[in-house]
Amino acid sequence: MGALGLRVPDLISFAPGFPAPDIFAWTYDQAKRCVMERALGRELGDLMSWPQPEGGFFLWASFASEVDTDALLDRAVAHGVVYVAGSAFFVDGRRSSFARLAFSAPSHERIEEGIRRLAKAVREHVDRSAKALTDIARRL
Repeated sequence: MGALGLRVPDLISFAPGFPAPDIFAWTYDQAKRCVMERALGRELGDLMSWPQPEGGFFLWASFASEVDTDALLDRAVAHGVVYVAGSAFFVDGRRSSFARLAFSAPSHERIEEGIRRLAKAVREHVDRSAKALTDIARRL
């Protein structure tokens, strides 16, 4: 576990002079995280996985290896959804099948709709990639 692996409320509770964490805000974010996890499982469970975050505002998603999240981003934006591609978190900017998905700001309804849109973009991307590979194989 990295230095940031502790949950925010745990860190705050260790700091003398700081008030106790706002349990209502914490519970609210956890509920949003649960909404996102359920939507991801339903819409993209066959193409991605993620560790359950114990805090924070984001979910770190790992797509199937054939999904390049940099290449997928334009298609996702065209569907009205955005994320941070995993390559932004690698010093060398290497291709990545990871994405950081935010759950703290949007409402439950927007999370559900965003995941539906993301799923549509991902499936189009995967289908297009498979078609391109088939076309290349036919030419060989």
